[in-house]
Amino acid sequence: MPTLFGPAITARWSGASPEVRQLRVFLALIFTAGMLSGPFSSLLAVYVESQLHQPPTFTATLLSIQLVMAGVFALLGGVVADRVSQKRALLLGQCGIPLAALIFLVHDFRILAPIVLILGTTNGLTAVGGQSYLVASAGAKRLGGFSALYYLGSTMGSALGNLLAGPTAQKYGFATVGAIGFVLAIILVNLTRRLLPEAPPRPRGDSASPRAVLGSYSGLIRQRRIVLLALLRLLPTCFYGTTSLLLPLLIYRLSHSITTASLFATTNLLIASASQLTTGRMIDRFGPVRPVLFLTTLLPFAAAATALSATWLPALFVSGIIATSLLWGMSTTMPSLVRISVPSQLQGRTVGLLHLLWSCGMLIGTATGGLLVTQSPHLPFAVFAVLNLATAFIALAFRRSVRAGNG
Repeated sequence: MPTLFGPAITARWSGASPEVRQLRVFLALIFTAGMLSGPFSSLLAVYVESQLHQPPTFTATLLSIQLVMAGVFALLGGVVADRVSQKRALLLGQCGIPLAALIFLVHDFRILAPIVLILGTTNGLTAVGGQSYLVASAGAKRLGGFSALYYLGSTMGSALGNLLAGPTAQKYGFATVGAIGFVLAIILVNLTRRLLPEAPPRPRGDSASPRAVLGSYSGLIRQRRIVLLALLRLLPTCFYGTTSLLLPLLIYRLSHSITTASLFATTNLLIASASQLTTGRMIDRFGPVRPVLFLTTLLPFAAAATALSATWLPALFVSGIIATSLLWGMSTTMPSLVRISVPSQLQGRTVGLLHLLWSCGMLIGTATGGLLVTQSPHLPFAVFAVLNLATAFIALAFRRSVRAGNG
């Protein structure tokens, strides 16, 4: 393990090149954004029930619609990234973080609902702006490792934000968390505007109207390699939607212990994060295609193992962590796959399309898992084990497309 992580990460963070310095600033801002925005998502259901006295179905409906809007507006974010700049797309998205802080200052759910829905639009812009900036700024030999650090930074930032916000809300109230978050979010937006350099210049894209550029997605999805890449994003994400919903629930049912479910969540986070770092290092060494082939080959077996162990706590604990680690590894490959799939002037739109598919996959997986688990705890995972058998063959077809050099 040291041969993978030690020199690789040291080289990235001690390098003096302009690229490394720029990416240091970028990753620090992403970490801070995750820290500030995380609590307003994870504590929303608690706030709605305890302060607004609305049922969980109200929160679930809001978040589902928000997820749809994030996917749809990711397409617009792709256009902004390609036509204007990746930094501008990221900045527009970050403007939603102060708005998110207002959630804990609002005591009327009729005002809360529009705020949460607007956040869906900014979330889509943030995701696409951040990933597009990463793809444009990191060199080919660094992109895998920096992709892992990008996802890890966002996750760890959110975890730290939750760790601080929960006790603060308990002791001082949600309004205090909202007020502090609002001030810090305004500072973050200004720091991003002042400190983050523009991504390296690229060839000019098309000069058509914004409507025509948005319509260019139709041409993008007619490319065979993009269709394969889209399926590589969609099918594993459907499985991830199910695991995110069901694994903590099933572990709680089997153990009858909130502590055990919490232990699983923590262990899952740590090991899946290590998987992302390993995947990033492999991408930098061998390119993204070989890690994708490895991950997609293992994925249906992990889903099948999770299905078989759905009623046996120790096995479910282990198989669930393995499945999550593979899925997080797949996410790490996406920026590098975009880099080798399309020219630079189309990368923002490609990232936007993939984020839309991520949103769709999460909705499909969550809805399917919630429906099928009422029939059998084994069934949701078995369905996605079969579905993801196709993912390995899609990865092989993608490799042939890359080697042939055709779209």
